[in-house]
Amino acid sequence: MAFLRWQIFTIYGVVLLSIWLAALQATVTTTTTTTTTEEETTSGFAAVVVKLSIQWAPLWGILMLGFYSVSWIAYGVVTLRDNPDSAKELEQQVKEARAEMKRRGIILT
Repeated sequence: MAFLRWQIFTIYGVVLLSIWLAALQATVTTTTTTTTTEEETTSGFAAVVVKLSIQWAPLWGILMLGFYSVSWIAYGVVTLRDNPDSAKELEQQVKEARAEMKRRGIILT
């Protein structure tokens, strides 16, 4: 059984959301303790950095997906090749369409 693209996207989304929620819940429960020594304060700072990183992970993920999409589209535009045969075929189709419209009495400007 093959999945459709939207189904695959949904599966990945649910898995990543579950991992993020589990990590977020773990950071909430571990940062509720109070710290007093210098070593614990340093590890407390690291915990705050980790907590903020986890909290902002979905936004970073969306931004990275957007950057990837824009990069992929830009790459496609840069590497686009001309096809002279298709251009000639398109010109012929335009001429045929104009002749057909003229035959039907449609005036083109």
